[in-house]
Amino acid sequence: MAVTTAPASGSRGGLAKAGLIGLAGSIINGAAAFGVVVAITRGLDSTAASGAVFTTMAVFNIAFIVCTLGAEVAVVRAVARNDTNERSIVNAALWPSLAFSIVVAVALAAARGTIASAIGGEHHNDLTAALLVAVPFIPFATATSVLTAVTRGRGTMMPTVMIERISRPSTQLILLGFAAVLDAGPTITTLAWTVTFGIAALPAAAWFAKTKPVGDDRNHAHVAPNYWRFAAPQALTTVFQVLLRWADIVLVAALTDTATAAVYTAASRMLLTGNFLNLAIVQSISPMISNALARGASDEASDLLKTGTGWLVAAVWPGYLLLIVFGGVALDLFGAGYAVGGTALAILAAAMLIASAVGPIEAVLLMSGGSLTSLGNNAAAVLVNVVANVVLVPKMGIEGAAIAWALGLLITNIAPLIQVRQRLGFDPSGRGLTVAATVAVITVLLPSLVIRQVLDVGLLDLVIVAAVTGALHVVVLSRSRAVLHLDELVGALRSGNRQSKAS
Repeated sequence: MAVTTAPASGSRGGLAKAGLIGLAGSIINGAAAFGVVVAITRGLDSTAASGAVFTTMAVFNIAFIVCTLGAEVAVVRAVARNDTNERSIVNAALWPSLAFSIVVAVALAAARGTIASAIGGEHHNDLTAALLVAVPFIPFATATSVLTAVTRGRGTMMPTVMIERISRPSTQLILLGFAAVLDAGPTITTLAWTVTFGIAALPAAAWFAKTKPVGDDRNHAHVAPNYWRFAAPQALTTVFQVLLRWADIVLVAALTDTATAAVYTAASRMLLTGNFLNLAIVQSISPMISNALARGASDEASDLLKTGTGWLVAAVWPGYLLLIVFGGVALDLFGAGYAVGGTALAILAAAMLIASAVGPIEAVLLMSGGSLTSLGNNAAAVLVNVVANVVLVPKMGIEGAAIAWALGLLITNIAPLIQVRQRLGFDPSGRGLTVAATVAVITVLLPSLVIRQVLDVGLLDLVIVAAVTGALHVVVLSRSRAVLHLDELVGALRSGNRQSKAS
């Protein structure tokens, strides 16, 4: 029987500190990444040209994330559990991933014309050139992802935040701004986006070299097989996850055209900030849950899950609710012709409401060793997503793509919820989740519905509505600080300020 220990407020404090670092990075990352989409749509002269860039971005992200071979999760779990053999873990993860990424980059470069003809339609020349300038940076992106995963396994979010969430997207935004000013076409615009992955690899390597992995490589023959027993199914899971995240853009381009793909990309990327907040919580909580479960502290792991879920819902629900009500208005930000994606955006936002309400449940499943179970969930989700896209997109356009994506997302969240309950006996539900959701509905959704009925809301009006309802949400939420453990967040913030002043 597993030994259980009472959850300590110190574990929530650790989550708060890691979560605050991740949250700060996610806010900047979400804003910059959103700005990237706006810069592309505003900087290019047509939705078709924007679609060629977005489709290339989707192919690039699918390729490099697949090439990490599951390291995003496997390395964090392995280092958090067995840091004395960190050098062997790094060697087992980094070099196969890097070699594979080089092979994939060469293959994509050779097949770029065929790929572009299959999904680019009449704009396949733009897509061919864009793919050519993008694929050389796949190995750099892969290496950066693996190296920053090591630092998260050590218990620090700082390299991930500084490199992947602040520096890289901010640099992308700056370079894309220059490309827009110079009236660059799709090829240079794509290069401005992808070259930043090469730039980001330099500080990632430097940071990793500064804090050399502990231990030696004498145990490699023992560590590597154990690592790959978890990482191999996780690598396949990663393939399915990245397909769920990006393949819909490629499918929309192939089943319709790149112009429609641009509208769908704009709609789906409106959810970026919420996705990054979710990622911040997941990346912060994963090593803590892994450590707690390894010590048999199941109550502590359960408490971390409930706390993280409450914070996540409190952070992202207001934005998703606004997008459900005012999605078409929000899409005007991208320029003429994008507001038609409002219905698709509402469908996507509604699905994200449900997904965020189960919290970082997938992380709990993985950290408890359920990589094979996760693989099955994601395989089923991809199958449903692809079939639904093929069936629905020709008939319904981007609304069909949104439904297909929502179905896949629900599978990857509801299935782990059921499995974690069966496997560990706990789930994310609790007073924190109930309070956070209720406050968001009362302070954001209800006023927004009333305003939509009585006013013709434009883009500037939406900014005012968001500011007012957001302020109301914060005020009401603060009255439930004990239930949501907000004091831990405040304490971590004050501690961080004191440390900054001392340094």
